[in-house]
Amino acid sequence: MPINAKNDGGRRKDYTYYANYLRDDELNKLLENIRLALGPNGDLFVTIDACHSGTSTRGIGPSRGAVRLDLDTYQNADTEETWEPLSEQKDLSNMVAFFASSQSQLNSEYQEGDLSCGSLSFALSKAISSSTTTTSYQALFEKVRNTMIGIVPAQTPSAEGTLNTTIFGGNLLPAAQFLRVKEVLENNTIVISGGLLASINTGSVIGFFEPDTREFSIEKALFTGKVTASSTTECEVTAVNIPTSFEKTSLLWAQVLERNFGNVAVSIQLKNFNKEITKQLENEFKNVPFISFSKGKKTDLFIELDKSSVGDPNPIKLSALGDVEFALSSFEISEEEELTQVQINWLMQKISDYAQGKFLRNLSIDNAEYSATIYLTEVNKIEGTSGRSAKDYSEVGRITSNKIKVGKFLRVDIQNNSNRVLYYSILDIDASGKISIVCPKSGRLPEEYKIVGNALSTNSGLIVKMSPPLGQGVLKLVVTKQPLNLSGLVTSRGEAAAAASSFDMFFQSTIKGKSRGMDTLPIELEEIGIYDFVYEIVK
Repeated sequence: MPINAKNDGGRRKDYTYYANYLRDDELNKLLENIRLALGPNGDLFVTIDACHSGTSTRGIGPSRGAVRLDLDTYQNADTEETWEPLSEQKDLSNMVAFFASSQSQLNSEYQEGDLSCGSLSFALSKAISSSTTTTSYQALFEKVRNTMIGIVPAQTPSAEGTLNTTIFGGNLLPAAQFLRVKEVLENNTIVISGGLLASINTGSVIGFFEPDTREFSIEKALFTGKVTASSTTECEVTAVNIPTSFEKTSLLWAQVLERNFGNVAVSIQLKNFNKEITKQLENEFKNVPFISFSKGKKTDLFIELDKSSVGDPNPIKLSALGDVEFALSSFEISEEEELTQVQINWLMQKISDYAQGKFLRNLSIDNAEYSATIYLTEVNKIEGTSGRSAKDYSEVGRITSNKIKVGKFLRVDIQNNSNRVLYYSILDIDASGKISIVCPKSGRLPEEYKIVGNALSTNSGLIVKMSPPLGQGVLKLVVTKQPLNLSGLVTSRGEAAAAASSFDMFFQSTIKGKSRGMDTLPIELEEIGIYDFVYEIVK
């Protein structure tokens, strides 16, 4: 809706009142003119961060150019495919479009501290800041979608176009090789360029180097510091061990050495409980560091007495924003009762699982040295087999949509995009936040999960069944130069085993931090790559 358009919510019947509105057909024509000007070797990237934005470009067709024509030039092919134009024009540029929400959804604004912007704009800024010249639009969109699951789970972002091409035609300028020192304050506090939009959170470790340093992973920093405050585009670093004779701090180049991804936290809202039980739960949870109570739009998790069934007692239901129901208690309570400690412990475990899953969903590291992609291929179990071996399944085809029907069997394939041998581990975080380790499998060594450079592994033997809860989840592919034994990190009592790498220690800290309120530990960026496959389980 242009700034000079009149808005009364669409209640007038006089359509001339809306003359200044920009219809999707008109927008498509404007974009078509730009594509024509760019030519077949050009690349156009469109983002629409607005309510009801899905398919607002009217569909963009093949990358080199179907032109949207008048309705009578379309034919129905009696398939499930959408209407496609008959035009054969070939002189248009490639075009990819990202939309903040579906046609029927509102688009929520994202707010964090002094930052206020559209949810798609925020997610895209974070995604681009961690992309490279070889990142595809598909990988970029997976990053965007995964961020939006965490901040606006009720929205369904979408993308159109040829997504398997490199972003901006491969002409993305590489990220700045250093962060500038903007100001030197008292008490060894240094303000540098780079903040929340660059995923620099409180707790990240910054190194300060001589100007013109090129190999930050080789050169030793003159001194280091920890981020103590981070805003939209800058952060404050408290430095340690600054040489007393050093007077040119403002000229130094800064670099993120270890990235912290924030704290494990979740906001909850209690619904339909009587005053006694509400007070009981508030007293139980008020001193838990990662839990806060919310009555507004920022609620992550709703805990309610389910009164949809007739009669009393009733079970307790947990659901996330967007009406994603994922847990229903096996016990029932009456409005006249208080919860037992066993029941409170069940709730605490569910909230903890959700908090940890919410946190790890946003963990993504794009590393050119450790680059990989995760694919899912549908398979069918061969009748008469046990289903315990990959040989017991026949291949159907690669999954092309993130919406997958419950009950489907899928094979996990790994593409190594780097030149080196990579070891891989896979975590599954479902809609409830529950984390499962897909691999290394119990009884197998982490060393067995490796793939040579520039190869596609389709014989991993990893078969997964898409099971409830319904809703959006994510597979996390973790690739490293040394094998990770994630399966040994969590014991039956929820304690952590000894950790060997910074990612081991980070993963461990998210578990311990849930009950002790600890900050998560930073990850050494040069040793790891973390990539996502976002899926939605549907009926």
